[in-house]
Amino acid sequence: MIRCNAAFAAQNHRSEQGVRLDNPATAEEAVVAAGLDWDVQLQPIYTGPERATRVKDRYVVCRTDRLDHEDSGQLGVVGRNFTALQNRDAFGFLDPVVGNGAAIYHTAGSLRGGRRVWLLAKLPGHIRVVGDDVAEKFILLSNGHDGTAAVRIGLTPIRVVCMNTLNLALRGMGGLSIRHNPDVAQRVQSAHKLLGLVNSTLDAAEVTMQRMAGIQMTGNRLTDYFQELAPLPANDEAERNRVLDRRRRWSELFESGDGNRMPGVRGTLWAAYNAVTQWTDRESYTRRNKEPLNTIWFGEGELLKRRAFLLGERTITRCN
Repeated sequence: MIRCNAAFAAQNHRSEQGVRLDNPATAEEAVVAAGLDWDVQLQPIYTGPERATRVKDRYVVCRTDRLDHEDSGQLGVVGRNFTALQNRDAFGFLDPVVGNGAAIYHTAGSLRGGRRVWLLAKLPGHIRVVGDDVAEKFILLSNGHDGTAAVRIGLTPIRVVCMNTLNLALRGMGGLSIRHNPDVAQRVQSAHKLLGLVNSTLDAAEVTMQRMAGIQMTGNRLTDYFQELAPLPANDEAERNRVLDRRRRWSELFESGDGNRMPGVRGTLWAAYNAVTQWTDRESYTRRNKEPLNTIWFGEGELLKRRAFLLGERTITRCN
């Protein structure tokens, strides 16, 4: 596999793997090209002496291409209502969109041994915030095989000047979520009806980003923004110091982060928000996580960036 070069600069996430796709026509072709053309199946669980007793209503999800490995390709333990959704079927609802030229399958990969499979689809056009500061539009599709995550559709515009990812939730949906139950295939096939939310959410986000670039962080605005985003804990001195260090680094990136000295960006709320995204994507979670991409897209990093964006919206309201 080659390093993913769609969502992040490859040098920033050497541990993450993905495959750049060569314009496949369908999600199934994308899955094959990315080496994700393996299936999962549910296996019963046995316990007790000589594994004679079967555990009722519990199953282990296994990769069929790894059944002869020591771990049998085990991905997670699930209940009886879990319906395995194969990689080739998980993202096919987007095929009509791709077929009409409204998106391109761009990059695909997996995390944690296949527990989560992901695919990036690039939308035409871009978000222009101010001057030459633009972000490309991506849809992030993911499917979980460990029983902890449903099929999800998220939005992750990528700021071209620094490759920071700007995780956004579909407005009114919290991100489209499709659960693993017996009618999941039908529900996935009908998900394309909701993709109109993607463009409307991105249009609204573009307006918000432009308004962020119009807010100068004078007076106490910058301090208030970072303090509200990372409040000090009450009785944990070590954690208080970590939070203060985090705020100090955000302040440095506000001044000197990639793209933050551009005309129209410097000194603005947009620069403050991007200080947080740069720290999240390329410093904190990259350094201390074995799987930074999993954290940045699906864990603490994703939540922090969404909170930073929502706080940016509230800051705009306060300043007007």
